[in-house]
Amino acid sequence: MLEPTSLTRHAVCVGMTGSGKTGLCLSILEDLAGAGVPIVALDPKGDLTNLALVFPDLNAASFRPWIDPAEAARAGVTPDVYAEQTAARWREGLAAAGRTPADVAAWKARVEVIVMTPGSESGRPIDVLSALTRAPAGLDPEGLRAYVTGAVGALLGLVGEPSNPLTDPGAILLARLLGDAFEAGKELPLGALLPQIIDPPFDRLGYFPMDDVMPPKARTALALKLNNVVASPAFASWRTGEPLDLAAWTAPVDGRTPVRVLVLSHLSDAERMFFVSMMLHAVVAWTRRLRGTSELRALVYFDEVFGFLPPHPKEPPSKGPILTLMKQARAVGVGVMLATQNPVDVDYKALSNAGTWLVGRLQTENDRDRVLEGLMTHGADLDRKALDAALGSLPPRTFVVRDAFGRVGQLRSRQTMAYLRGPLTRVEVASLEPREPVPLTVAAAPTRTIGPPPTPAGVEVRWLDEAALPDAARSALPGGDADGPAWRPMLYLRVDVRFREKGWEDERVVHRLWTTMSLADPPVALGLPDAALRTAAPDDGEHALLPTWIDQATEVTELKAAVVDQLARSQRGRMWRRPGTDDVSLPGESAESFAARVGEAVDKVTGVDVAPARGGVKVGWTAVVWVRAAGAAPSA
Repeated sequence: MLEPTSLTRHAVCVGMTGSGKTGLCLSILEDLAGAGVPIVALDPKGDLTNLALVFPDLNAASFRPWIDPAEAARAGVTPDVYAEQTAARWREGLAAAGRTPADVAAWKARVEVIVMTPGSESGRPIDVLSALTRAPAGLDPEGLRAYVTGAVGALLGLVGEPSNPLTDPGAILLARLLGDAFEAGKELPLGALLPQIIDPPFDRLGYFPMDDVMPPKARTALALKLNNVVASPAFASWRTGEPLDLAAWTAPVDGRTPVRVLVLSHLSDAERMFFVSMMLHAVVAWTRRLRGTSELRALVYFDEVFGFLPPHPKEPPSKGPILTLMKQARAVGVGVMLATQNPVDVDYKALSNAGTWLVGRLQTENDRDRVLEGLMTHGADLDRKALDAALGSLPPRTFVVRDAFGRVGQLRSRQTMAYLRGPLTRVEVASLEPREPVPLTVAAAPTRTIGPPPTPAGVEVRWLDEAALPDAARSALPGGDADGPAWRPMLYLRVDVRFREKGWEDERVVHRLWTTMSLADPPVALGLPDAALRTAAPDDGEHALLPTWIDQATEVTELKAAVVDQLARSQRGRMWRRPGTDDVSLPGESAESFAARVGEAVDKVTGVDVAPARGGVKVGWTAVVWVRAAGAAPSA
């Protein structure tokens, strides 16, 4: 129904929870990527990570690792059966849409889905801070001023400071400092910017002395606020990774069309606004350097724009660049697609610039009125009363569509190729693509502390006697480095697993040790004697810093949930039953022993595979375990 080129005039998709909005939008993204259109997708909730779950063979084995045991339990079946049912449902749904496994395999071969995680190293990290230190190349003076204003607004929003570029002294000062440096073709690293805030290289700001516009005490307070944020260990991930380079992000990857999913679900509200604002200003700067075209060069998709594009008088830093893109990006072939559950909470000036509308069920009268205003524009000949009634009663996955030329129709969205698993955790995101193991060296943790660094709430600290480790774990330990001996961190979880079948119960303890502190690597399964884990801190020795992915309590909670989920899928028990009786084996008992105990032939007893009981997998405790690794000579 829609030509890709029509999306240069932008699009908006609205619908209440349960309307099928996510499935429709993912279908559109799949088809655009399959047609060779690069996509940059902002993902506040984490739903778009499902684009990485496309399985060309469409069989149960591919779906099985991503099945939620709790969902299977609610359906009254085992995870294995649920995986078979899911695979069959996907095959049937795609067949109804005219898609075969060969089509899915062809799409997979043509498209590269890249999950990026600003502020985290679970996916591909993004170097956002470099965008504050230098301006994109090739901007005209107007574009440079707009970029500086956006960067200042994003940075001040991160520390909760007002950022009106016309009235707030801090914003005016920062804009002057960055603008002067960028106009001179220089970079201004934060280490040089912060001292200049305290002692600016100019005496006047406008017509008044600098100290009258913003006194020294206020400048020092602003510099300290910014310093506290950027110096935080939790902020280290913002300094590493791929730069905000839209030209590189939209270029083919080994001949495949890129779909870059920028996950924001793990960020705080302030961090989300900071990243979204910086990223959108980078998009605007990129579009200013492009030549005009009528073709769809790329699509910027925003999965839930609520809070980032509010109606007047609210003006968050993200609003300006979205409005700019909606007004100007069409000329260079860059389309914008916005999705939201609550159109009444989105700026109408932006929605009115969307040529294509996809509208699912809306229950509130205010939401329907806002959408009807958009649908009735551009001379569309519609019965408002009939359309209002329809929007309140559309069945799931059914949408009213008005295209960029004013034509109106109705569609039912197809089955997505991607498995709609729901948001992935950071641990699951880390497992999507193979990566090089992260060795426990000073390069992985570039600084040390005299005592152990602080650990997040819910994580205990232990020290380990290396001699007590089994060979498999000891062989994985680091051999030290040129800076001498140090205590290195390993991650240890003990999980209690309980099985319960009719007449049969079993409990076991599962130990997991990550010797590299990288969840992308497989853990070592082992049991550690309590005596090997000491609670007393050593008297001497430097400690490496913890990696940034486990420096907050919320990350530990995610970690525990991911490990519980993985063990609920993978752990299996084995019991034996004598048919026609209530006789069952003991935990760990062999078929031969059970048959002899109940006086039955071995071939007459029945073996049953048992999954953990519902809620029967629980993390007993989590610890960072420090192990002393010997140093090595510098030449080594």
